[in-house]
Amino acid sequence: MKLRGLERDRDMCFSVVIPLYNKQQHIHQCITSVLNQSFKNFEVLVIDDASSDRSVEIVRSFDDTRIKILSRENPGRGGYAARNFGAMHACTDWLTFLDADDYWLPHHLEEVRLAIAKFPDVPLFFTGFEKIGKKTERICSSSMKDLTAPEAMQYLSEKDIFHINAVAIKRETFTQSGGFFEDRGWLRGGDSELWPRLLANAKRVVLVPEVTAVWDIRNSGITVKNFDTSMEHPALISFSENNIINQGKRFRRFQHIFAVRKQLMWDAKAPAGTRPIWKSAMFFLQGPITIRTTKEFIRLVRRSVSLRSRR
Repeated sequence: MKLRGLERDRDMCFSVVIPLYNKQQHIHQCITSVLNQSFKNFEVLVIDDASSDRSVEIVRSFDDTRIKILSRENPGRGGYAARNFGAMHACTDWLTFLDADDYWLPHHLEEVRLAIAKFPDVPLFFTGFEKIGKKTERICSSSMKDLTAPEAMQYLSEKDIFHINAVAIKRETFTQSGGFFEDRGWLRGGDSELWPRLLANAKRVVLVPEVTAVWDIRNSGITVKNFDTSMEHPALISFSENNIINQGKRFRRFQHIFAVRKQLMWDAKAPAGTRPIWKSAMFFLQGPITIRTTKEFIRLVRRSVSLRSRR
């Protein structure tokens, strides 16, 4: 993905990219949460993905020069193309993302700014986030952690500790990683596919323990019924295509566990008989097999079976 060489506004520290497609019920809360940040130096790039409701009209009602509305003629599945488009037009060195149906707590950008000041050579940061669904779950690190790529990949192989609403990426690192794969037709899972590529290029990542972002899955409108669970999960496709090379055996091993974990969870959501859980075993056999990965695979299968049995 090629980004335009725009002159940077050094005083404006963050670009907030918000993909927007028919979110008139939620976009006001989303934008308000950004404008209410305790740290004020940012621009807001709202990417209108051909919305047909009042979403853009609501954005225009905000009287703030930091808000810019950019339009695309054709909506892109999953918002991946819109995020890339926003990154292309960003005028700062740091990219942040926020889904139009989610929101930030007021100290989000301030916590990221403080972490960047503490670790100025690190190009990738994640804060904690709150996941709201049938129950509320707070997902965060127990303390501030400066991790190498393999260490972070190990964390990610065990749990989804990264979220798109909670990331801050050096623009150069995002570019080098290739951005989101927008031409694959993915409706879901493209952000998970991006994380290993980002880690491989960033080399280091800092986990900020404060919970500063909110992911309200009740607002997403994406259910098992409207995305294709018959295909492989994007994280597994990326692993199978070997999109990440020369990162060492440890990184590759944990990337393998991560890909299989995402696939098994995907399989558990599939309609019965569409994606038999045992089919993931063939993907497990594609990667580096150790005692640890075998034990982890067995644990994941048990968890996946349990999820399916409760449906």
